[in-house]
Amino acid sequence: MCRILYMRSGHPVDIPDHLWTFAKIARNSSEYQGDGWGIAWRDGKKWRVYRKTWPIWEEDLGGFGRSHEFLAHVRSAFRDSPVIVENNMPFENGQYVYAFNGELHGVKLKLPGNTGAEKIFNLIMGMKRPDLTDSVRDALRILKTRSRYIRAANILIAGHDQASFASFYNQDADYFTMHRKILADTQIICSEPYPGEEGWEPIGNDTVGSIG
Repeated sequence: MCRILYMRSGHPVDIPDHLWTFAKIARNSSEYQGDGWGIAWRDGKKWRVYRKTWPIWEEDLGGFGRSHEFLAHVRSAFRDSPVIVENNMPFENGQYVYAFNGELHGVKLKLPGNTGAEKIFNLIMGMKRPDLTDSVRDALRILKTRSRYIRAANILIAGHDQASFASFYNQDADYFTMHRKILADTQIICSEPYPGEEGWEPIGNDTVGSIG
């Protein structure tokens, strides 16, 4: 069970200011979040991706510069899933970046991917709907019908002109409820509100939405 942070703004934002806070959230989490971390940020029209297997709080976060948009993820490896950089998110396919937090059991789907999170990414990409949010909604619907049990399925996926998210859980609402903050031309979604900061609102359970 991992942690996700996404930011999109109409102006360049200092990435380290957010990552330092995100690292504190990860380190203080009720679940261990030290099985690697990663970030994808917009550099012009391209995504740049950085992923490592050590905890985010052991990273020198000061050199990430500024961007209009980024997606960060810290990992708590599921059971015996290996801690290797290939399993770390965000995943990226040239057009989209993606992060997942949750736990599914008894999924009756055959999909490519080394982890459950990667398989869900490929499921969304296989929807091929004109609107990204519709693809996320359809994928979540399929997961609900083809899984024995979903503890939670939180998704964040961003493309060139739109980002979409899904929040769904059947237990541990305090842990799995994502939160959103909108301030002027900046929107942030995080697994937890920034500590001591006002203006955050919880995203309702079983919600699919878009940013952009």
